[in-house]
Amino acid sequence: VDDTWMFMQTPGFVARYLVGVHPGVLRFHPRMASGGVGKSRAAVESFRAWVERIIADWDVENIACAHDGVAMGGGRDRLRKTLDDARDTLDGMARKYGGAD
Repeated sequence: VDDTWMFMQTPGFVARYLVGVHPGVLRFHPRMASGGVGKSRAAVESFRAWVERIIADWDVENIACAHDGVAMGGGRDRLRKTLDDARDTLDGMARKYGGAD
């Protein structure tokens, strides 16, 4: 799955200050919030469920990511934190693309 997660040990100026990438932090690719997962409530919920299944079913230790780095160690915990950190964004996308709960 290309460009789902990003991880950079030493993000450059653009990544750090314009995109908000922090060194050593796993995050979803910024395109997620602008339709990268699809522009429907069903697509957002399907994406969230897919990540939840990975967390539950896979014994993730290391994650090779888009654009620069490999997150070494604690993969499952990193995925959980990334999903938790994106909760408000995903909820907002679901409302935007599919109405209120």
